[in-house]
Amino acid sequence: MTTLKSGKSVLLIVLVALSVLPGFANSQPRSFLSRYLYDDFRRHPVAETYEGTPAPVDLGSDPQARQFRTRLKEGAKEGPNFAGLYTIIEWGCGTNCQQVAVVDARTGRVCAWLTTGLGSSYKLDSKLFIKNPDVAACSQLAWCKTEYYLFKAGKFILLK
Repeated sequence: MTTLKSGKSVLLIVLVALSVLPGFANSQPRSFLSRYLYDDFRRHPVAETYEGTPAPVDLGSDPQARQFRTRLKEGAKEGPNFAGLYTIIEWGCGTNCQQVAVVDARTGRVCAWLTTGLGSSYKLDSKLFIKNPDVAACSQLAWCKTEYYLFKAGKFILLK
C-alpha cells in the first residue's frame, strides 16, 4: 500500500510539473534571435500615447474598409494598442491567414493593411510590428517569412 501511495505522489508531482513547464517555457526567450526580437521593441519607442476616446472608424478613408466594416467598427472601439495612437485589428481570413488593419484612434482613419500567415507581434509603446514572429515555426514552412516593420507616418516600412 505504501508503494502505491508513493507512486501516486510521484505521478501527481510529474503531472503538476508538466502542466507548469509549457507556460514557463513559452515565457522564456527561446534563442538569441528571440531575445533580440524582444529587445527590438524598446529600440523603437513612441513619443506619446493617445489616451482620449477612440474615434469611430471612418469607412470612407480606405476603399477596403466598407467590406470589413463590422470588424473595423468593433475593433476601433477598443482604442490604441500599437505605436501610441493606433489600433491593430486582426481577424482570420482562412488557414494560415490573418488580416491586419490599422486604424488611427484619434481620427478613425484606416491607415494600413497587412496579411500574415502566423500572426503578429506589436506593443502600444513601440513602433515595431513583427509579421509572423514565431521564427522557429516560420523556418519550417517554405511560404513563411518573419518580417520586421517600422510604422511611420501611418505606413509600414519594411526593415532589412
